[in-house]
Amino acid sequence: MIPPRYRTPTCIIALLAINIYITHFVFLGQVNVQTGSIEVLLMSFARWLAENWNDRSWMPTWIMGAPVRQIYNPAMHASVGAVIKIPGWSPPEAYHFVTTLTYCLGPVTLFWLIWRGTRRLGLAFLAGLLYSVYSPAILLDRSILNDAGSYFSPRRLQTLITYGEGPHVTGLMEIPLVIWLLHEAATRRR
Repeated sequence: MIPPRYRTPTCIIALLAINIYITHFVFLGQVNVQTGSIEVLLMSFARWLAENWNDRSWMPTWIMGAPVRQIYNPAMHASVGAVIKIPGWSPPEAYHFVTTLTYCLGPVTLFWLIWRGTRRLGLAFLAGLLYSVYSPAILLDRSILNDAGSYFSPRRLQTLITYGEGPHVTGLMEIPLVIWLLHEAATRRR
């Protein structure tokens, strides 16, 4: 039996381990060969940020130029740019590492939100586990179901691998954190 004070960290580690197992082949992958993938473009944003670290005013490659703060999920691109700065890391390796890490953290952030909101560890773990292996988006739209192939296809993984949508997967990971932080700000007035 796990002592009470270790149960929450154990759940977090278990969810991370499950998701790392699911995505282990993506972590340091090279360029996606899927023609529908946008990841090469997203890697170029991160590479530009890494090369122009001190110039955060304008992104020349985004729709004929735009302020950096207005590009699609700029924090994710900046994170990939920071990892590119690690000696020996290529833009594809950095991009896949960051986006796969946020993929793995998605169920953990949902677990955290539900656990903090309900204090029901089993319910929170079940939600994180279901989020790890199933996407309810398949139930919302027939075109998503058709694209996924079946009701039990790992849609989030398909979004990450087939379409290269790291910013989308990162955004999904951030939503439970934002909800929890808004709740904390509203209830604790900090």
